[in-house]
Amino acid sequence: KPFIANGNLKVEGVFDVSWGGVSMLNAEMAMAQALRDMGKWDYLINLSSTDLPLRTRAERAFIFEPNDVYGKNFMWGVLQNTEHKQKRGLYHDFTECESHFFRVADDAMVPAGIELHGGSSWFALHYEFVDWLTECFSGGFANATMGECELPVALLDYAQYHLSFEELYFHTLIQHSPFCGLVIQEADLRHIKWEREKGETDGCLHFEEVDWCGNSPRFMAVEDWNEGRAKEPPLLFSRKYRDPAVYDHMDAVLGLDSTEGMGEELRAAMEEARREADRRGKTNLNNMAQGKPITSSAYQEPKTNKYEPKNVVDGDLHTRWSSSFEDDHFVTVTLATDDKPVCDITEVVLHWETAYAKHYTVQVSSDMETWEDASEWTPPTGPTRARFQLKHVVPLHDKGRGIKGIKVVMKERATRWGYSL
Repeated sequence: KPFIANGNLKVEGVFDVSWGGVSMLNAEMAMAQALRDMGKWDYLINLSSTDLPLRTRAERAFIFEPNDVYGKNFMWGVLQNTEHKQKRGLYHDFTECESHFFRVADDAMVPAGIELHGGSSWFALHYEFVDWLTECFSGGFANATMGECELPVALLDYAQYHLSFEELYFHTLIQHSPFCGLVIQEADLRHIKWEREKGETDGCLHFEEVDWCGNSPRFMAVEDWNEGRAKEPPLLFSRKYRDPAVYDHMDAVLGLDSTEGMGEELRAAMEEARREADRRGKTNLNNMAQGKPITSSAYQEPKTNKYEPKNVVDGDLHTRWSSSFEDDHFVTVTLATDDKPVCDITEVVLHWETAYAKHYTVQVSSDMETWEDASEWTPPTGPTRARFQLKHVVPLHDKGRGIKGIKVVMKERATRWGYSL
């Protein structure tokens, strides 16, 4: 409230954006306009909700202050050659509908006479560039189709029908604008580690319903935060983290109190996360399923074994089991061994890919023949495609005592693909 009262904080309504859709770019453009309307400032920095600072405010300001840097725009991107364009699906047409982006046509035309640049949606744009861009649209589309403003309008129109173009829009535009000499390439100012190489998911991008196929920055630990802070040239932000120890360490190093002013509900959730992390450390929960025998109802590409069921229990989040494109499937894990004929299981942790189960049941057995329902899962109301919702922790309570195995019975798909676990 004090920030809002002082005029330096504005909260906009929630934008319903879809991955790959132009709604993300539209939201960023709306934020740029809202910031411009608030008055003069220095930089617009596009942040994720999971970004944490690596520097104090004074340290961040120092990076932008030198005369040879101030006024320039920071972004990461490369010139898009034919291979880049193919991987990005620029030779297809897409349309956005009901929070999804769909491929609707092939053999799309790529703009001629212009070089496309980009590759990341993380950027820091100087006020002068944002002021010029938003001024182009301030009089409406009809009045922005001549002179310097013709390209911003034409590119935005092209973006309506092309996949994830917000990762290219600002980069391409600035290279063909009066600000072309005021850009620092390959500088998104972030420390991120990916779960896998992006190339592993290129094929998923061009399905009729597009998605990043579960590809996401991995969660990092305290040592990763320290690594990001030590980088040269200096970086400003890092993501993603969920261990409360990282927040405590960040506060200590930067002299912050990230819980100051936090609402009671959120503070209680953070304290519960701390207690859970402490409990896990003390009880030393082990992955009892790792490397154990597993069977499934079916899997994709049986000739290559690329998506075979053992990927469910190999302890590697870079591999996965993938079913055929049908609703009814299961995986069964034998937990018992000759040395330990029965097991006590606290919980089942399922890491779904984007193709998750909308409705499934976890069953347990004491003889691997008779199965009993231990927990049934159906999605909460509202959107269910967020990445954090694809890790499901299923408590077994008393049902997990003295069992030989578990079975996950999948009853309904959330997407038109199979299941991926």
